[in-house]
Amino acid sequence: MTKKQWFKRFHKKLSVLPHEEREAAAQYYRELLSDRVERGETETQVLNSFGSPEQAAVGILCEKDEYSKIAYKSSGGVSLSRVVIMTVLFLCLGLPVIVLIFAIGITAAALAVSGFALAAGGCVQAIWFFVLLCMRGFSAGFLALAGIGVAAAGAGLLLIPLFLICSKWLFKFCWKFFMSTARLICEKKRA
Repeated sequence: MTKKQWFKRFHKKLSVLPHEEREAAAQYYRELLSDRVERGETETQVLNSFGSPEQAAVGILCEKDEYSKIAYKSSGGVSLSRVVIMTVLFLCLGLPVIVLIFAIGITAAALAVSGFALAAGGCVQAIWFFVLLCMRGFSAGFLALAGIGVAAAGAGLLLIPLFLICSKWLFKFCWKFFMSTARLICEKKRA
């Protein structure tokens, strides 16, 4: 590719920029080209080192934050049909997914708390009926209820690790599901 062809394609790709900025970018590459040619490189070698004119122009546009505007304009911007489609998709798919994630999160939190609640409730029941046993005298019913409290406290203490592991798994599942959904949405926007 000749110098003239390279700069013609470069100018064309930078057409969204004002004339002065386009000329400044082209002047920068011309000076760079002439300096390297003076050092002994050929024009073809220097132009090849710049990459394609489109790549060089994208570099300039990215520096000026114009590339995203070009991509937005070339995609047609936001139309009413896109807004309607996105709203329907959100209502049919997004909202149920958000509710599902929220429900799983609440379930995980409740599961984690339930083991502690069972242990605490069992301890309180056992203590209460032992106090009643001491205050009112021996009764088989009070002793049985105190024993049930001790058993509930023991069951709660045994279930706490299991509930915490299940809660951790549920929270990880929610996080992975959320991140994969976000990644999918972001990739669709980039495409």
